[in-house]
Amino acid sequence: MVLPGVGNFGRCSEELAGAGLWAAAEGAVASGRPFLGICVGMQLLYCGSDESPGARGLGVFDGTVALLPEDVRRPQMQWNLLDVRGPSALLAGFEEGAWAYFVHSYKAPVGPETVATCDYGGPVAAVVESGPVWATQFHPEKSSTIGLGILANFVRACT
Repeated sequence: MVLPGVGNFGRCSEELAGAGLWAAAEGAVASGRPFLGICVGMQLLYCGSDESPGARGLGVFDGTVALLPEDVRRPQMQWNLLDVRGPSALLAGFEEGAWAYFVHSYKAPVGPETVATCDYGGPVAAVVESGPVWATQFHPEKSSTIGLGILANFVRACT
């Protein structure tokens, strides 16, 4: 399952539920099948977001998504260097120093599921992974060679 996301956390949460896909997303995560969240799709894997207090996330990962710091431009709309923090099936085949394209104003907490960060006013969770549940804060479809490789790694996991 791929959970893309563009826009507001709360609105995406509402639409996921309204379209009858909330249970499908929870079921896909629980089934152990490959799951890829992109941008707000990654943020929806957390419990909630300061962007939309009261809107719930899927709760796959602990924590609440927070606004980027005041001392950086929001939204972050730029290429940023990934700092790989540990082994990652999603990032398999990529060396340190890969660049990815980000468009976001909110960030998930850096936690044990974080396998790559970028620096944007401090560490930002760029890639999270737990078993077959993978997610990127950046947009792989806009991230040139690394993005295509990430999508290829996901497709391989699905076959």
